[in-house]
Amino acid sequence: MPDTAEATRTLQRWDEFPYGGAVAEGPKLTRASVSYHYEDGMAGDGTLEYLLIYHSETAASFIGYEEFAGSIGQRNGSFILEHRGTFAGGVAQGTVQVVPSSGTDDLATISGSGSFRSTEDNPANTTFRLDFDI
Repeated sequence: MPDTAEATRTLQRWDEFPYGGAVAEGPKLTRASVSYHYEDGMAGDGTLEYLLIYHSETAASFIGYEEFAGSIGQRNGSFILEHRGTFAGGVAQGTVQVVPSSGTDDLATISGSGSFRSTEDNPANTTFRLDFDI
């Protein structure tokens, strides 16, 4: 039976740098190295690399991969999440998908997906639907 984990993730670090530039009048491309701390249904830390494309100064699309290490309930381990989303009007929102076969230890059989929504001033509330093949 699927488990649901709701977590609050708090931004610890966001370092963003431009890349590309081969097309002078094209969209702005950046890479961000990000760290999050998770509490509640997921406890632990995540490190993430985002690639962003800015459609304007205040709107972007992004994709990234995050390594989560910690616990979900009584299960400890790590796994990789694939992120896809948008930023507009001060709100970042998107989806996450557990990368197949990326889990370790008690989370070795984890699968599932979820969503998140956050504003520039608040932590991201993240809800995951997680399936464990035991």
